Order: sequence, then C-alpha cells, then structure tokens
Amino acid sequence: MNIGTANELKAMSYYQSKGCQIYTPIGHDSTVDFIAVEGGNTHLIQVKTCGKRRYKDVIYTMAPLRKSDGSSYSLKEIDVFFVVDGDEAYEIPAHVLEPETKCLMLTATKKGYVPRHGFNVDDWKVKL
Repeated sequence: MNIGTANELKAMSYYQSKGCQIYTPIGHDSTVDFIAVEGGNTHLIQVKTCGKRRYKDVIYTMAPLRKSDGSSYSLKEIDVFFVVDGDEAYEIPAHVLEPETKCLMLTATKKGYVPRHGFNVDDWKVKL
C-alpha cells in the first residue's frame, strides 16, 4: 500500500470516528477521494499528503493542492482538504484557501517564517 492510500484510510477512519458514513468513488478519475455524510451534511473530501522540499537553506513541509493534471480544484468539487503530515492531520475547509492555491505550506525550518496563505494551519489541526 502506498502512503497516499494509507493517508486516505487515516482520513476515512477519522470521519468514521465522528459518526460519518463513508462513500468512495469507483476508479481514480474522481475529484474526491471520498464522501463523508454526517446527518444531513455531505462533505466532499480530498486527501493530500505532505512532502518535504528544500529551497536554499529552508526545508518546507508542503501539500500540493492540485489535481494530477495540474489544474486547481473548485469549491464545487471539494469541501475539505484533509492534509496528512506523518502523524499529524489538518481538516482545512476549501473555502478558506485562495482560488488557484497551488500548495499549502505547513512549516519551514527557518526562524521567522510566516506562511502566506493568511491563516494558522494549527487552527485546523485534528487528532487522528
């Protein structure tokens, strides 16, 4: 099992623990990884796995927020980005991100770094 699939299962487990019913699309051409239904609320979930990138002396933890073809997700396609960084996870409503956001920077190892996406990702941290 690859890390992306393992993280999708972590996300599904998280939503099941909240009492959601989980529905998965058939095949890999869907814009959602799964649908979580809680009461009358339906959530279209896209799971993203963080990776480490280095730029000069800074190591960034980031999650790409693009489809496999490089295009952006729309608010009609996704309600929530569930971002997994190892044992930590973030449930980020898609509407808090700027349209055309290419990636979500979580951390950097350079003192004084401030994310440019306009919010503190820790506000969206969830316990797995």
